[in-house]
Amino acid sequence: MRTINIFIAGSTEFKNERLMIRSATTTLNLPDDVRIVIKSCEDLGNDQSQYDSYIRNHCDIVVFIVTNKIGAITESEFLLAAHSYRNNKKPEILIFREKPDDDEKKTFEIGLLEGLIKGALYDVVNKAGKYYTTYKDINQLLNCASFELNNLINNKILKSQQSNIGIHVPEEFVQKVVDYLKEAILNEIKNDYIK
Repeated sequence: MRTINIFIAGSTEFKNERLMIRSATTTLNLPDDVRIVIKSCEDLGNDQSQYDSYIRNHCDIVVFIVTNKIGAITESEFLLAAHSYRNNKKPEILIFREKPDDDEKKTFEIGLLEGLIKGALYDVVNKAGKYYTTYKDINQLLNCASFELNNLINNKILKSQQSNIGIHVPEEFVQKVVDYLKEAILNEIKNDYIK
């Protein structure tokens, strides 16, 4: 059984949004041997060190829920996830930003949020061409989360896990093979040169 660990980050006031992200995972089209484990502040209590440890050591995906502002704790969790991603290529980071109908112009806070994201994940943002996924209401969040999580899990995480499955070959053996091939090629070149 393969497990995908997800942490849902964001202000404690986003309880309904976290429930919607949890609901979205029940609609994913995943292989039978894959299970999803989701943690959030509701599961880990008020101990920030548990959040940080889970993000750093267990998460495959961290989902951030934000509005026009990002609080200091969420920012810290984001930077931790981004640092871990840069060093370990995980966790993947998904950001969902509520965008009300009257949110037409970019505010100073949104500029700061985009700067934070771009600074921490420049190469990822450039490839994806976006900073976050916006949603207007909780129902649209469900649809967006379902789509983004399904895409990320099936097209990136599970494919990556499949490519890591195989026979472990000790590095010393690989080096001996490389040395042998180098010597064989050099001998062949010498023989051709001598003829």
